[in-house]
Amino acid sequence: MSREYPSIPVISVSGLVVKGTSFLLVKRGKEPLKGVWTLPGGAVEIGETIKDAIVREIKEECGIIAEPFGVIEIFDQIFRDSKRVRFHYVIVDFLLEYKSGEAAPDSDIEDLAWVETKDLKLFSPPEKTLEVIKRGLEVYEKLKSHPETLVPFINVD
Repeated sequence: MSREYPSIPVISVSGLVVKGTSFLLVKRGKEPLKGVWTLPGGAVEIGETIKDAIVREIKEECGIIAEPFGVIEIFDQIFRDSKRVRFHYVIVDFLLEYKSGEAAPDSDIEDLAWVETKDLKLFSPPEKTLEVIKRGLEVYEKLKSHPETLVPFINVD
């Protein structure tokens, strides 16, 4: 199935990967949003769980291993041209914690950066990305100070 002008929505994952006090942003190398700083991710492959998909996508795109905690939110991202829907993604946004590896961009992304919250405005991510980052960081802080809250949050299978 083509991602451009699809016959059905494409199920995708993206992730807020936290490492200490920073998180990972990528500069997209392909449409939609080519050249825009956002969260790493990609399409779920047939037969793959969303949890496996986010781990794979983070490793493929960024060269790192990250552990998913759970889902931050799910939303649609729809791009239209003058006549019809050009792209339609149903995106499952995950909260992940960095575990290992040296971050380096693959061919799908132009660049990547570990970003501190105070520097986020320098990257000008889309409003929806800002919302996901804010919510994800709030959840992450709660999990770090109250790990018992992790139990009901991790059910993503």
